[in-house]
Amino acid sequence: MGNKSTSETGDKCNITNDSDSSRFLNSFGEGQIRMLRENFDKYEKNGLDLKGFKKIMPYIARLPPKVIENAFEKFAYSPTKKITWESYCSAVSKYTLDSRDNKCQLLYEIFNISKNGKLNRTEAKMLETHLINISSYINNKASLISLFGKSETISFIDFRTWAYSSIDLHKALQPFEVIPSPNSEKEVFLKIMQDFQISGLKNNESYYLISATWFEEWSRYVVLEINLPSSNLVSYKPGRRPDIISNFDLLDRENIDKLKPNLNDPESFIILPKNMWHEFVKWYDGGPKIIRKTIKIDDVVKLELYPPFFKIFYQKTLKSTISEKPLQTFISITENVQSILYAVKSNIFDDEDLGVYIKTDDVFKLVDKNTEIRNLELKEVNICAVVFMSNSEGREIFIEINEDDLDFAEGDNVEYKNMGQWVLGKVKRVNDENFILESRDRNIINVSRSEIGRLRKPKLELLVNKKDYLFCGIKNVAKSCSISTVLQVLFYTPLINDYFSNEKFIKNFQGLKYYSQEIMEFGKMFNDLKDIRKTVIDPSNFIRAFKGANIEYAGQNPCDAFEFLQSFLGNLHNALIDSKFGHSFPHQITFETQEEEINTNSQWQEYIGQGGSIISTVFGLQKKTSYICMECKKYKSDFEVSNYISVSIPSSKMSKIYLTIITRNCLYLKRLIITVHQNMTLEDFIIQVDNKSSIRYKNLIFSHVANSNCENCFIPTSIQELLPNKNFQLYGYEIITLIKDAENIGTFIAKHKMNLNWRNNLQINELVDYYYKGRWEFAHIKRLRGMQVDIVVHVKENNEECVGKNSSNLEFYRTKTVSANKILVIPITHFKKNNQEITSFGTPCILSIGCWCTWYDLNNEIKRICWQFCDKSIKVESLGFFYLNNKVNRKCEVCKLDCNGCEIPDNFETLECLAENYNNLCIRIIWKNSNTYKPLGTEILSGDEISSLEDCLSGYTQASLVEMNCSCCFNPFLNSYSELMEIPEILIFHLNRIEYNPSGAFTRINTLVRFPLKNFDIRRMMINKITNANRNSNNSRRNYLYDLYACIDHRGNVSSGHYTAYCKTQNGEWLHFDDEKVSLINKDFEEEIVTSRAYILFYKRQKFRSANIVRKKTIG
Repeated sequence: MGNKSTSETGDKCNITNDSDSSRFLNSFGEGQIRMLRENFDKYEKNGLDLKGFKKIMPYIARLPPKVIENAFEKFAYSPTKKITWESYCSAVSKYTLDSRDNKCQLLYEIFNISKNGKLNRTEAKMLETHLINISSYINNKASLISLFGKSETISFIDFRTWAYSSIDLHKALQPFEVIPSPNSEKEVFLKIMQDFQISGLKNNESYYLISATWFEEWSRYVVLEINLPSSNLVSYKPGRRPDIISNFDLLDRENIDKLKPNLNDPESFIILPKNMWHEFVKWYDGGPKIIRKTIKIDDVVKLELYPPFFKIFYQKTLKSTISEKPLQTFISITENVQSILYAVKSNIFDDEDLGVYIKTDDVFKLVDKNTEIRNLELKEVNICAVVFMSNSEGREIFIEINEDDLDFAEGDNVEYKNMGQWVLGKVKRVNDENFILESRDRNIINVSRSEIGRLRKPKLELLVNKKDYLFCGIKNVAKSCSISTVLQVLFYTPLINDYFSNEKFIKNFQGLKYYSQEIMEFGKMFNDLKDIRKTVIDPSNFIRAFKGANIEYAGQNPCDAFEFLQSFLGNLHNALIDSKFGHSFPHQITFETQEEEINTNSQWQEYIGQGGSIISTVFGLQKKTSYICMECKKYKSDFEVSNYISVSIPSSKMSKIYLTIITRNCLYLKRLIITVHQNMTLEDFIIQVDNKSSIRYKNLIFSHVANSNCENCFIPTSIQELLPNKNFQLYGYEIITLIKDAENIGTFIAKHKMNLNWRNNLQINELVDYYYKGRWEFAHIKRLRGMQVDIVVHVKENNEECVGKNSSNLEFYRTKTVSANKILVIPITHFKKNNQEITSFGTPCILSIGCWCTWYDLNNEIKRICWQFCDKSIKVESLGFFYLNNKVNRKCEVCKLDCNGCEIPDNFETLECLAENYNNLCIRIIWKNSNTYKPLGTEILSGDEISSLEDCLSGYTQASLVEMNCSCCFNPFLNSYSELMEIPEILIFHLNRIEYNPSGAFTRINTLVRFPLKNFDIRRMMINKITNANRNSNNSRRNYLYDLYACIDHRGNVSSGHYTAYCKTQNGEWLHFDDEKVSLINKDFEEEIVTSRAYILFYKRQKFRSANIVRKKTIG
């Protein structure tokens, strides 16, 4: 639907045949699609007829029959005169989310039975009756009939003008509402929450938390902040519909059963009653649900946001050992210890007296079952054990708990430690004392339960039946592993699996013009996968059909998995290009020129054909390559469509930047290797640093280090400043960059967060403001005179003054005084005495501190740094001497004289005197005994042959100079860069591991390329990409995030080797496919998958476009 009226354009409003239909549908979540499907399936038989239409929309039954028929035509698919599943979803999404103008047009046309673009009196009367019946009028003085004057009809423009000021459009169209519109959602929310506000929190009831971040998005969508009289509600414009509910920002990353600390309402979350939470889940899906109960404290009902968290170990029977895996639960502080026992009671089989022991230090202490939880010594995680009292030895017991999953049973494959090596075996028998194992060479090994640490589950556990997992191995037929691994990945590819495993469509494949036999055999393999009896598939028939359709492989199997993937996806697309599984643009794109827009759309349409194919829908992407002449600025662009992205791995011969990062607290060094590409920019360097280091680039200051000295301190402005140089090493130091962070550093100012009772909480050595000789000065508390109100203050002239705590001359620190708000960044060099010579040694550091701090604070910071370089048993005071010098003139910065150096004082004057010229300062630490100095622990990346997917892609998107004549000025070189314009549901990366060496031979690149298993963000490769430093699932509004679901790897060299595949199951576990063998990866997924063998990566979009989900259901 456009923004012009029917009478202006001569076009009728059809809410299914519109290029915007996919855009509206993609705004729906899976919850809405499920609601639509449930409604549609009740009444649909090969499409929804008029009878079914009335049932699916019961409110329209009161409308005149002609009006209902007219409305039906708006939803129906023209060729069949029925409402198909796809046209139904498309129409509902447009009605719900389309513009107010178009909704007004829809209402007008539904009652325009004559279909001439003008309402006559009869039609207007029917519409007015409808508006009165549903109480849609908001201005009763201006009835619709009053619009008739000399003319006997009402034009759409007159109707629209009248409707905007006279009726509630939302109510007028409510009879056609299948799922809630934004206004309906808001009405439901306001009704439920008003009732909730009246009733308030009720004791011992459960309530739900929802993320304030997500709720804010929803509020914008329904325009919740608008609370105007009803006469104005017709003109509001809904915001963008939010994605599924995500409460993960409320949960602790280390333990998702727990909430993050310091959450509060409403900044962090919104409290919802149970019925409102269920409404949200029905509309949006998602979660996880976070339930909290109310408790009554001092007759006040409160929500217990942080109930104590318990890990409960227990004995199942009198003879069994303590459980290896605890039950984890929250228990309210108002409950008693008996609740701990009740939590695990259903897992305990013997009926004997049980005791509850709480862990304190390394001992478990018996607690009375009637003790209230609030009276225990509670910790963040409370570990306890429920054991049989007949087995315990008293009120204190020692229990050795191993929280690893070590529940081994007969028949389990295990690894056992033998002579320092992990060896594969199988559990033959289990008794109360031992595990009896059988090794591969049939030897029997006894492992006692006390040595259970010698056992572990193997990383790869061979699967022998389909009891728990749907899988099939594939026989290796004449070195067909390159084919079988690709097929395994396609079996686990969403949308592809649904499509090709549908028996109805397998039959239809027989009539395809091309590749019918190949696709038939492919579909049969999907059916074999579902057969519970089959654990191995023979691919011979499929390979035969593939070779028959691709004569280039008639003599042998494709030896390269990527080569086969390209050919096979091309075959599928060409064969199915006329299917009705179309593909639409997922986002709005801004083009450089109108010609560019025409070219890209033309090429895309040529690729997808008339209706697209399942392949173009799922895998199709479009790349734009731009060429710019740097002389005349002439611009041109080329477009390329593909099903994959092939990227080069940075060569080990390329230049590298070796960056040593030191944390602010000097806990460790981390050496990073940054690969330097041609035309690399500072932004590319920043991305690599942030990708490889936990310390962000924005918190670093850089220095060129030579002979253990920081030669300079700088913030880079270009990549040239960072390039390798044989004369120095590049260091990056974490520093304080924000004033608020600097204010929390230092012994005497860390406490400085003013509260009403600050005067009574003053401590010795605390800083204050004191009015002295007509001006406010810094001062510190030297003595407290018992409980008396007077104190002694030490000011700059070393005069002591006695003042009452409540004196008006005494104020909170830095409320009356003003200092330069600068953070001093000062390098530190270590020196040692060698006979009479003093030389620098060790690792230089950089200290950052606020100039409002004192010399005492500076001393403490230097001591803290020194302590990191020595044994912690050594007293810091005995380590050495601290001096402050000017790097330029070598003068002492303490006395400002040309002396050998004064030690840094230990007084309470501020460092404000250093603020003006701090860039020239350096601190010298003269160690009394250099043998006590210990180097920092260093984390070094293992070898040079390490890169990342980000490194590979930076070469893909980076601007480069290409040899190409400018069509305007004939300049022989153009600047070129590539970006993605169309992104797919399934994103395939081919890591090109072949390079051509100078000797004329091809060699394999064995570089380890690190790639993320979750939350890969494609936006940096997109045209008009959005720069967002905080890239995560919650704030990626348009969902450019992808998760890895499969990987094909290759062992071997250029001419030979073997392919295997890793695929992720729906429950989040990973399977390894090696021809006929299929294994479950038990732990360390990333360690197993992210290796130098990785060859093809398969990512799926976190949120598929809903239009494609609808089309999938159409096909299925």
